[in-house]
Amino acid sequence: MASTDIVGYTFQAENLCPSCMRGKVITWGRFDPESTASTESLLADLAKVVGVDHMNERTYDSGDFPKVVFDSQVEDSEDRCDGCHEPLIG
Repeated sequence: MASTDIVGYTFQAENLCPSCMRGKVITWGRFDPESTASTESLLADLAKVVGVDHMNERTYDSGDFPKVVFDSQVEDSEDRCDGCHEPLIG
């Protein structure tokens, strides 16, 4: 796994795996649950709707919009998703 691989997201004081974040984004953005779009693609679409510069995380707070968690940012291999409780890195 590369240090730039996205292993999760931090949003409203929770760390979520891509799958759990995708579920929140689908609900929050009212996207079709049957969509095959990736979590990142859905977040990019939602960012446009809510007026967030998704590519510049310095412009918003993780309480307002999800920020990525890269493999290199996970300090403990036991860090888990607050949604499904699976490890963020395998």
